[in-house]
Amino acid sequence: MINFSIVIPAYNEERAIKKVIADIKKYLAEEKYNYDIIVVNDGSTDQTQSILKKTKGIRIINHPYNRGYGLSLKDGIKDAKNEIIVMLDGDDTYPVNQIPEFLNHQNDYVMVSGARIGSQNYTPLARRPGKFILRKLANFLSGQKIPDLNCGLRIIKKSNVTNLFNLLPDKFSFTTTHLLACLTNNYPVKFIKIDYFKRKGKSSIKPTDFFAFFLLMVKMIMYFNPLKFFLWPGLIIFGLGIISLVGSLIYFQNIPDGAVIVLLLGVQIIFLGLLADLIIKMTKYHQKK
Repeated sequence: MINFSIVIPAYNEERAIKKVIADIKKYLAEEKYNYDIIVVNDGSTDQTQSILKKTKGIRIINHPYNRGYGLSLKDGIKDAKNEIIVMLDGDDTYPVNQIPEFLNHQNDYVMVSGARIGSQNYTPLARRPGKFILRKLANFLSGQKIPDLNCGLRIIKKSNVTNLFNLLPDKFSFTTTHLLACLTNNYPVKFIKIDYFKRKGKSSIKPTDFFAFFLLMVKMIMYFNPLKFFLWPGLIIFGLGIISLVGSLIYFQNIPDGAVIVLLLGVQIIFLGLLADLIIKMTKYHQKK
């Protein structure tokens, strides 16, 4: 018997939430599962709350106003009775029928995440360039290829995610931050290929959220692997200083002050990265003790 909790954040999902819950009950009807469903109504202004009140077999957490996707997940996870948490969006974009496949791997991984690379992948064209840039930056940070950065269908461990609550944001970047936190701390993560369907209703993600995600990437690099943030700029600046110094010695037989300043700046940036990296490693060492 596998015991788990399903946490569904919902904001204005009147067109989809009833079907999502019905699909959960349909595809998880096997006796080997013992689960509860927690729906966090994040201040919906449509009929979502009314629909949830009429739905049996769920627990509802109501926010008085829209407080954010990440905070909704946090509240649902805190309320969960089980260590195994299934995260699922309430917009009917994810294949609920694949949850059993995810559960088959929950013993071996801290996170089992969907990768929206199946034959059906409804990603609006306008979002694709931004997602590509963010994924490449995340690959650089984690040192591995990430097929999907912020999939909303995942299995996570409650003890793991609650330990990171102070780091995880209250908005959409919750999923991205948690994934990167797991990968950069060498927690085992598995990706499973899934389809991604056109959502019912209007998305809450705005085009300007790309810049928030980009700043998040920079913040995550600074937090988990600062050497990657400082090393290459430091080496480039140091290299420019060397080129300027050698060129001045060859053609002008002097050492310009500008070349020395650039050299010292490159060295300072490199040592700053080394110092930040040392602090991060010492912090992790003491946390393990």
